Amino acid sequence: MFSHTRSLVAAGLALLAVICAGLWLRNRTIALNELTETTRNLQAQISAGRSDPVLIANYARRLETLRADIEKITSRFAGRDYEAHMLVRDVVKAASRSGMEMTNTSRHGKKAMVLSAQDKGVVIDSLSHAITLKGPYVSMVKFLQNLAAWNIGHKIESIEVTAAADGGAEDKIEVALVLSVFLLE
Repeated sequence: MFSHTRSLVAAGLALLAVICAGLWLRNRTIALNELTETTRNLQAQISAGRSDPVLIANYARRLETLRADIEKITSRFAGRDYEAHMLVRDVVKAASRSGMEMTNTSRHGKKAMVLSAQDKGVVIDSLSHAITLKGPYVSMVKFLQNLAAWNIGHKIESIEVTAAADGGAEDKIEVALVLSVFLLE
C-alpha cells in the first residue's frame, strides 16, 4: 500500500503541476492579448497622429486668415481718443474739398454697441453728429465720395436732401445728415 500511496501522491503532484502550468500559461496568454491590443491601439494613435500636422497647419492658416480679417476690420475703427471736434474737422475738410458749405452741426449722441459672436463680444462706441451742408447737387455727390474714401469706419444714419431755402441759385440744395463713426473700445 505504501507504493500505491506514493504513486497517488506522485500523480497528485503531477496533476497539481499541470494545473499550475495551465494557470500560468493562461495568465501569460491574457497578458500577451492585452499587449497585442495595446500595440494595436498605439498603432492606431500613431496613424491618427500622422494626420495631426495637416490639421494643425490647416488650423494655423485659418487662424492667420481670421487675424488678418480682424486687423482689416478694426483698422477702420477710430481710436478711443477720437473726439467730436475731430469728426467735425474731418467733415469740414470733406465738405470744402467737394465744394459744399457746412452750415450747422450738433452732437447727436454717443452710444455703446456690443458686436457679439458666440457669447464673445467687442464693445464699440458710436459717435454721432447731425450735420447740415449747403451747395450744388454735384458737390453733394463729391462729398459722399470723399466720405467713402475715409480711412475710418463710418455710417450715414440718415440723410435728407431739400432745396435750399435762401432763395439763391436753383441748383443749390441743403443736406441734413446724421453721421456716425465707430470707436473701438
